Amino acid sequence: MPFTAKSAAPRASTPAVRQAVVDDAAAGGVTLFAAPPGWLRTEDLAAVLRRERERVLWVRLGPEDRDPGTLLVSLAAVVERLQPGSDQELLELARRRPGPVAGWIPLFSRLGAALAGALGPRDALVLEHADHLDERNLTLGLLGG
Repeated sequence: MPFTAKSAAPRASTPAVRQAVVDDAAAGGVTLFAAPPGWLRTEDLAAVLRRERERVLWVRLGPEDRDPGTLLVSLAAVVERLQPGSDQELLELARRRPGPVAGWIPLFSRLGAALAGALGPRDALVLEHADHLDERNLTLGLLGG
């Protein structure tokens, strides 16, 4: 089970400052922010998403998520939280069968299908600190694929 704080959205302690990019992200579709620390208050984004979306899943990535297996287990646990029992087999496969032996692509494809089935059109999935998955790393390509 992933550490709870890793999957908790930030809470704003002061009134949110409206930024047009935050409103655009809440409107729907896929939005990617690549910004230096302090440019976008995550508390503001979380507040707007909670108001505009039905469910908000927030995952804070760390250096450990550079490992494809660690990231796969973390995101499979998110799917399990969204739809308990929906794809317990994915979580078990992620823990039992290391990708280099069984193949990462089928496991990440299954994760993508599970996320697509678990997230509705009014839901949001936020991957904070995605910079840990830099372009030189296999994990970013697997997640993007």
